[in-house]
Amino acid sequence: MNCFSSGDQRDVVLSDSHYSENKRDIGTRGWRLVVHEKDTAPLLERKVDIMPGTSTSIGVSSLKMSRLQEPYTPCIQDQLIPNTQYLVTKDSCKKYCVMVEVERKCGCVPVDLVLNRLNLTTQYCSWYNASDPLQMFQTSACEQHTRKGFVKTVPVNCPLKCEWRCQETKYYLKTSFLTFPPREAMAWVFQNYLYNNPQREKLMAWKYFIQHVKEAEKTPEEYLSNYTDKTFGTSVIPDVMAKWMSSSFARVNIYYDSLDVGRVKQGPSYNLGQLWADIGGILSLWTGLSVLGILKFILKVEISKFCQKGEEHPARTV
Repeated sequence: MNCFSSGDQRDVVLSDSHYSENKRDIGTRGWRLVVHEKDTAPLLERKVDIMPGTSTSIGVSSLKMSRLQEPYTPCIQDQLIPNTQYLVTKDSCKKYCVMVEVERKCGCVPVDLVLNRLNLTTQYCSWYNASDPLQMFQTSACEQHTRKGFVKTVPVNCPLKCEWRCQETKYYLKTSFLTFPPREAMAWVFQNYLYNNPQREKLMAWKYFIQHVKEAEKTPEEYLSNYTDKTFGTSVIPDVMAKWMSSSFARVNIYYDSLDVGRVKQGPSYNLGQLWADIGGILSLWTGLSVLGILKFILKVEISKFCQKGEEHPARTV
């Protein structure tokens, strides 16, 4: 997993490791980018697909949410999802709870709900077992049946409290696409990103190039021997190689769509001070009481007590 910062530009090259082992993703190739809050789980439902042969620009704007705690809202503070380093969010909590329920009932975990594959000890529900071919169909049917029961609700046995976080940041994305690399720059890209790359053996574009060179019964050096850095022009890249390069390269630009950060802060609509003000207003309306009236009443009571004491000890005359 790679991390990007705002104002960042990356040129990425497709390799064997970018191919998904999930059978549901057959026929797709490229990259998936998720913008999420720090220390929270990346959710692929909110992904941006980066297509090979394109320059993708992603504008990011943010909104910070500040919610009141109990007794106003049931929001949660920083809490980790079990067996992960991720903080609990409402969406990741639901995914974890459904995964736990499927694992409990079916003995497997859905491939799209796993938040931490490093500590995974249970097999995937769609995993094919050659010794028991029917197991894949049975576990998949059990998974679908269990998930349908929790489309709108959270499992009762969920060990986590799936509520909004008290402090949360949401991100909103705008995307645009251009062709990359352009034909006139492919030769430069080939030389710098493939031919001079120490890890070129892992890249799909280099494997395509080697295959093409073998078909021509030449070595890479012989194939490029007629070209130098000064004459490294578009003629070096045949159409078939240009097609391979377009399917193996991409550029990603990430920037702030706006330097303004939106803030939404909850506050009590009715507090203790307003309660006492309303009580005083009602008493003043119905009984004519006020703070000055109450003080005047207390003062009269004290004066009357003093006067009564004075009558018990009349002055003596001589």
